Amino acid sequence: PISLLYTIKFEQIMVNQELFKRRGDGGPDELFWEESDTIFPDLKAELLENYKAYVEGEQLNAKNLSHLVTQISQFQEDNLGFGNKSNSTRIPARHFYNAKSLAIILGVIYKYRTENNW
Repeated sequence: PISLLYTIKFEQIMVNQELFKRRGDGGPDELFWEESDTIFPDLKAELLENYKAYVEGEQLNAKNLSHLVTQISQFQEDNLGFGNKSNSTRIPARHFYNAKSLAIILGVIYKYRTENNW
């Protein structure tokens, strides 16, 4: 039932193609993530359930989470994008549209921040 709910919400996101327009410079579209109300309630629940110790002092609202997601995306574009000679692998885009996968990505970031006093 929960996986079906994620699938339905993902399909709702895919239907609204206006949200998927890229910025003119090719970078991530932060407005998509700020306006994406369908994924952030599930994402927040996943983070609080699995990474509670690391997200306790954080404001888990759509704006802050969307800012972090766009920073990750921009970092990948700048450091691992086209023409880069690095052997590192990018995180596939499909993981950013699934609340469970995105919660793991963000949870690891919050864990790193906490453990390294950032």
